[in-house]
Amino acid sequence: MLAIDVGNSNWVLGLYSGNELQKVLRLNSGALVNEDQIRKVFSELLGEPILRDLDDQSLPITLSSVVQGTTRLLRKTFPHAQVIDSTWPFSFQIATDQPEQTGVDRLVNAHAAIELIQAEIRSSRSRPKPIILVDAGTATTFCAVTSTGVFLGGAIAPGLGISAEALFSMAPALPRVSFELPDATIGMSTSAALQSGILQGYACLVDGMIGRFRTELKNRGEPGMADVFITGGFSRLLAKTCEQPMRVEPDLTLKGIHSLFVRQETQA
Repeated sequence: MLAIDVGNSNWVLGLYSGNELQKVLRLNSGALVNEDQIRKVFSELLGEPILRDLDDQSLPITLSSVVQGTTRLLRKTFPHAQVIDSTWPFSFQIATDQPEQTGVDRLVNAHAAIELIQAEIRSSRSRPKPIILVDAGTATTFCAVTSTGVFLGGAIAPGLGISAEALFSMAPALPRVSFELPDATIGMSTSAALQSGILQGYACLVDGMIGRFRTELKNRGEPGMADVFITGGFSRLLAKTCEQPMRVEPDLTLKGIHSLFVRQETQA
């Protein structure tokens, strides 16, 4: 099956054979604005045989999308595509005020993390713990799931990339810098100071939110220290920069889409 994670800036495609993720492709969403472009890019990157399988509906497609216009375009291109929403068979209860307005990518990530943790619990016979999920993309989202499998909600912050872009746009005299961790927090040049402020400052945001989530979960009576998962385009960079321990799962959303596809097919 083909799993597609449609974000605000990128699409991530995951081609599965059975339960094995065989290929992962990241595409800039700005280049995919009509059916012809989608078909052309899919043919070039996935191959003409895969495109034929999509056309004759022998290869299933399942989407997690936060962009409604793109969802409509993909369903027009491939009418058999399934779109995950809050009514799908997730591995948890949704306790947010309006589940239908909760970002489906956040729900998919939570489902994937719970599936991974449950597999480890079965093998080690350890006790369930709460989960904190960080998705570092265009926005950075933080989500909390209780040890008993209740999705509580979370927080949404401007992403690392757009935060830096806003700074450079509003302060044109500042030089644009690469996202590289400086040698010291106290920058001895403007470029080093920017890298420190952008990267280490953002890491403090992530560390601080994780700490506050852990405190609130503890106050709710949750057992143990919450396991933290981080995914998204900036996940590896932030995991190296942050002080809080966290588990990097760059393909978490694709794993969640695939797992939900299997569940949906099984229950159909």
